[in-house]
Amino acid sequence: MTPWIDEWRDRTADVIGEEKEEESICLSLYDEKYRVVLRDVAALIDHGARFACKDLESLCHNFEGMREARDMAEVEHDSIKNELERVQAELERLRSIPSSSVVVPTLPGPSPVLIEDLERCLDCYRSDASLADANPYVRVPLPSSAWSQPQFWASTRMMRSPRWVR
Repeated sequence: MTPWIDEWRDRTADVIGEEKEEESICLSLYDEKYRVVLRDVAALIDHGARFACKDLESLCHNFEGMREARDMAEVEHDSIKNELERVQAELERLRSIPSSSVVVPTLPGPSPVLIEDLERCLDCYRSDASLADANPYVRVPLPSSAWSQPQFWASTRMMRSPRWVR
């Protein structure tokens, strides 16, 4: 006989429980051992199949989550890319404009005519005692008091000037 056939017989004898070929096992004992082995193998296969199904479901769920994350990353990448292209185009457009043609907006200063009108109104306001009642910051002398004009203006300046506490 060939060596591999002998090796195969030795291995099958070890599985069945025979130590040597001369010692035989009865068929009923062989059948019982075979059923026990088949039951154990079936239990292991069933157990493995259940875990394989759970693992497969988990892997499918993880795969779907990764696919969604990839899609969101691609959308964000495209958005950033479009924004960058827009900014680069704007920068190139601004670089192509000569600096002498760029108009910088300036705020208009007060016109001399407006300043003169305001000064005239203020002078008129200061000289008219009836308008002094309309301004809450102007101190108007009571009829019982007899203040001179410089005292009145000094009193008004005191009301408007900041006070220093020592």
